Amino acid sequence: MADETVTSSDIASLLGISQTAVNKMISKASDFPTPVIERPNFRAWRRPEVEAWLRQHRPGALEG
Repeated sequence: MADETVTSSDIASLLGISQTAVNKMISKASDFPTPVIERPNFRAWRRPEVEAWLRQHRPGALEG
C-alpha cells in the first residue's frame, strides 16, 4: 500500500530493536523522512519512505 504508515513501534518491530533505539536513530538522522502525522507522543511516517531510508542507511536491516 502506497499510503501505509508506520510508527516508531512498527519500525522497532521491523528491525528487531527497541523503540528507544528507534527514537535515538531517528533523532540522530537529519535526513530521516518527515512524519506525515505528528501529535504529542505520536508520529507516523510513510512506510515506503522509511523503507527506502533504511535500505540506504542500514543495508540488510529489512532482510530477515
